[in-house]
Amino acid sequence: MIDQSWVEKQVLSLTLGEIKVWCRRKRLRFTRQQIVLYVMALAQQQHRAVHFKAIHAQMGETSYQGFMKNLAVLSPLWAVLEERYRRQAGIGFDNTTVIDSSLLPSKNEEHITEMDWKGGRATLRKKGGISRKVCGEKCLTVINSANQLVYNRLMDHINCSDQNVLKNPYTLVKKGLRRGVLLMDRGFSNRKVYEGVHFLNQTLPGFDVSVISPPHPKQKWQLTPEQQQQYKKRWSIEEVYRQLKEPFGPYKLTMRGVRRRALREARVAIATLAWNMQHT
Repeated sequence: MIDQSWVEKQVLSLTLGEIKVWCRRKRLRFTRQQIVLYVMALAQQQHRAVHFKAIHAQMGETSYQGFMKNLAVLSPLWAVLEERYRRQAGIGFDNTTVIDSSLLPSKNEEHITEMDWKGGRATLRKKGGISRKVCGEKCLTVINSANQLVYNRLMDHINCSDQNVLKNPYTLVKKGLRRGVLLMDRGFSNRKVYEGVHFLNQTLPGFDVSVISPPHPKQKWQLTPEQQQQYKKRWSIEEVYRQLKEPFGPYKLTMRGVRRRALREARVAIATLAWNMQHT
């Protein structure tokens, strides 16, 4: 899945100063080879779907508590590696952009604690008139027409509303959006999104983006037949999520069994890198 030689080459090409900045540490007591081992340990644990204790038993350099602390310290490097690969492979926005969010559960309902609620990891969801408690992380994903992951990150907390994601469309412009059609479900759609995109179309040189999203139930307008045909392409992101979250698949994007936020963010970056390597 992930080319270990590529990861090792990229880590060894980083200066210790860069590594300290990305890991937010003033000092790092690791050799370059130890950094590579810890970084790859996260990918191996996710790919093999085993407990961290099994990986620790193979390395055996420190206590288990120290091992987990070291993983958390170096885990931000995965976001750096994932971004580097996208730049090297030329993965970016094109004529079709699809944005969506998905819930990544971490616990069953009976195991949700007060800490989960205070930490923004738990919420109530209604379906079919039945309320249930849900615990996990919410992931925001953007793909292009080749189903490559242009952006894939955890949101701040589980109750982040999709309605607020694109109220300032310039957030996607800063990531490289310049032209084409932006497809999203009605959860992202609101007046400010359309006004923001229209403003950028009028004022930003080279920016030419149209938004296609179905109307809310109380709205009276409808998509044109041409827009309906284009909107069908939005289903591709649902298929991307299905494969990423498949428990027996190659990516295993799940939050179960991982408590630290840093390790959860690393899991998303690992799955993103593995996906893009397979789709480049």
